[in-house]
Amino acid sequence: MESIKKLIHGKESYVVWYDDYVVKRPLPSFGEPKKMEWLARQERAKKKIDEIVSTKKPGVYNIPRIVGINRDEFAVIEERAFGGHLCCNLYRGLNRSQKYKIIYGIATFISDMNNLRQPKQLHMEKLSPDKVDEANKILYQTETFIPVVDFKYILRMQEELKSVEYDTVAFWSHGDLNQGNVMFDVTNDKLSFIDFADARYEDIYRGIASPVTVWLDIITKVYRAYKELSNNVPKSFGINDYDVDKFTKYRALSLMMKNIISECRRMLKVDESRKQESAVAICKIVKHMQQFHKQHG
Repeated sequence: MESIKKLIHGKESYVVWYDDYVVKRPLPSFGEPKKMEWLARQERAKKKIDEIVSTKKPGVYNIPRIVGINRDEFAVIEERAFGGHLCCNLYRGLNRSQKYKIIYGIATFISDMNNLRQPKQLHMEKLSPDKVDEANKILYQTETFIPVVDFKYILRMQEELKSVEYDTVAFWSHGDLNQGNVMFDVTNDKLSFIDFADARYEDIYRGIASPVTVWLDIITKVYRAYKELSNNVPKSFGINDYDVDKFTKYRALSLMMKNIISECRRMLKVDESRKQESAVAICKIVKHMQQFHKQHG
């Protein structure tokens, strides 16, 4: 078969795409120890994929399987996920029926993953990790490039997010539901989930209020669909919908804040002529945060 695309996939894999499958290998810069670590991650991912594929609901979503691992050549053969990454531009161009399939498909996938294994005990968790002070140091290093009003707003939100605590339950989850790991093929309305290397127990809300649902602005719709599908909600939580609404609001804001910090880090690495690009991106995120905050009270 003729290769149709070669690219760097994520931070650790080199991928060659063929008609019906992809071949993944570790980056050429990896030494032997990192290659072995990469191989172990792929083997763990295969077990996790096989587990969810054996129980998933047919026709609602697709999970490409790892069909072979060649340890001698550090190569993984995986079924190909067709379509494009589920970004905002792709989602905006879909019709109502396609959007419903995506919302229902994401909710079903999260529910199926959660039900694979027994949940952990109800516990208290902080929304923002104890890295706010470190993030503020990075912010202050880029202060001169950010408008004063926006900079003050970012600092206020950092403090507000730092104080958020909530009750939650840890469920078995995908672990990395970002727009790069969710695919949608508009030709046949097929929704696919890829990259299970980070599947683990995590706070249940992090799947519902994940990067992909935050940036598509479908958190509430996915949560409602999840409630209808899953036996875990709300009896296993010991909490009510108000707590969920509060958490998903702050979870979305925290993801936006994470993007701001990422842009600040990028700003510190690039030359003066490119710092303005990050400054513009930060202002756009701040505007989005303000609108979101206003809409959700």
